[in-house]
Amino acid sequence: MSFLRKINRGFIVFIALLLIVIGYVIVLHFVRLDDQQTLQNTVTEYLSVYQKDLILGDQTPEDALEKVKNNELSYFVSEEHFAPVQSILKDMLASQDKFGSIQNYELHIRSFEPIEFNGNTAKVVVNTLVSYQGPDQIMPALSSNNTQSQVTAELVAQKIDNEWKIFYFSGYAVAENYETSVIQPAMIE
Repeated sequence: MSFLRKINRGFIVFIALLLIVIGYVIVLHFVRLDDQQTLQNTVTEYLSVYQKDLILGDQTPEDALEKVKNNELSYFVSEEHFAPVQSILKDMLASQDKFGSIQNYELHIRSFEPIEFNGNTAKVVVNTLVSYQGPDQIMPALSSNNTQSQVTAELVAQKIDNEWKIFYFSGYAVAENYETSVIQPAMIE
């Protein structure tokens, strides 16, 4: 009889632990779904701002760079994490001053890859179509004659104070022949 009681207690403890684990997985799943939607919204919003900031127009490169910093810095973990992106944009704006301005840069999100979560960080890969009109010297990977290029952007976000911020941002262009070339590298090591 005491053997059956021990088995029953062990079985009850096993079932309780199993229910706790299942409950944890379900709660984590719903938290990740919420985080996934938040990340997709943040990335969509950032890429919208980013595409507008690439066009120099009538601004001087210095004024445009200040505008970029004001528009985009709040999406990043820190100014240190934004600095590589700012450096690339600075070069692109200087190239526009030298070779001519980008007349049009439109980015349309096609899809998001499954987001990879690792604790309080997440890797977000977004597939886009980009239309670009401007001097080829500014974005050699995107020909201005090409109506649309497939571009995959990779971002790593970090959750700080319950808000997702960009830790790393990089974009890659895939030409019609599917050769890959970097167009906006930005990485913190």
